[in-house]
Amino acid sequence: MNFMTMNEVAKSLSVSRITVYRLIKSGQLQALKVNKAVRIPENSFQDYIRYNLKNASNIPANSDKTKELMSLAGKWSGPKEEYEAILKAIEESQANTEF
Repeated sequence: MNFMTMNEVAKSLSVSRITVYRLIKSGQLQALKVNKAVRIPENSFQDYIRYNLKNASNIPANSDKTKELMSLAGKWSGPKEEYEAILKAIEESQANTEF
């Protein structure tokens, strides 16, 4: 059985070590503590990747709407209330998206 370090997992996923720690804490990744070092079984990492790739095809149709709203949000020059409504719509659409 092969193991990965926190840094290797973080680099592979392009995330921080804190994110890897959160994945371990949430049970999405298995980990083993060897003295003070944390090691992630390679098969646990691969299972995590497979699961998330499989579920990536379930992204809701509103993701195109999210992209459109995101592009508008950075260019908005109208009233603050309308800008805040755009940001709220983005947050809601992202909250409904499961990865």
